[in-house]
Amino acid sequence: MHPRTTVAAVVCVALLAAGCSDRARQSDPWTSAGVAEPRLRTGPGNSLAVEAQTDLPLDDEANQAGFNRRAAKIAWRTHPGRVDSMNVAISDESGHSHTRAWRRADLEAAFGPRLAGLDEGRDPKPRERPARGDGPYRDNDARDLRQSLAITGEVLRRTSQEIFGRGRAPVEGGREECMGGMLGIDPNGKHRASSRLLAPLPGGTHEIVPLTRLVTYWSRLGLDVDTSGLYSGNDDLVSAALSGAGRLSAGVKAPYGQRERSIELVAHTDCF
Repeated sequence: MHPRTTVAAVVCVALLAAGCSDRARQSDPWTSAGVAEPRLRTGPGNSLAVEAQTDLPLDDEANQAGFNRRAAKIAWRTHPGRVDSMNVAISDESGHSHTRAWRRADLEAAFGPRLAGLDEGRDPKPRERPARGDGPYRDNDARDLRQSLAITGEVLRRTSQEIFGRGRAPVEGGREECMGGMLGIDPNGKHRASSRLLAPLPGGTHEIVPLTRLVTYWSRLGLDVDTSGLYSGNDDLVSAALSGAGRLSAGVKAPYGQRERSIELVAHTDCF
């Protein structure tokens, strides 16, 4: 049985193809990594060979190793079918290259457990915006900055308690003037505020685990959740609109030179 070759690409012909858009091109994880046509070939023993040439410059060894890791993560998060080993060969247009063999244990340690359904050959990616539940935050009516801060802060506290087991209070950030006009660069006299909360990850827990739980939790509360940054293999990020109050996001916080990793929960109010 010959290995199966899968080519993942977004193709737009004369910008007339149905559904072709800048957003579609950017949402494809390989395209956003500067890879037009990655080659993924399955082999014996659930092995996967990945070849990817990027238009991004990979001038030094650190960049080459980092991009190899990025390609491995994209394949691990998106390729349908069990993967027990992976050989990743990447290069740039100048001929710089890097090859690494990954065992399944290496992949799990680096990128977390595989998303449900992938090993069975199913595409696990849900709609970019899961259906909103009828929770207490589906419809809000903040009338000023103070009320908006109170609502967004309450959601952050509840999230910290329910998902991470620690009911911490968020720290308010500064206030900034909102911009408007045709180009979005003209001050409009309104202001918004932000708050944030750090939730440490328990030892041995990969960030994909609480982030996938958070998608379900926020949707159940009534938030409009966007998962496009979670299932692509690029940034591990979940964002959500809190109707009538503001916006929330959750992503990985890994201070340089430190091993401890946290999930950073951030809220921005609407403009008032």
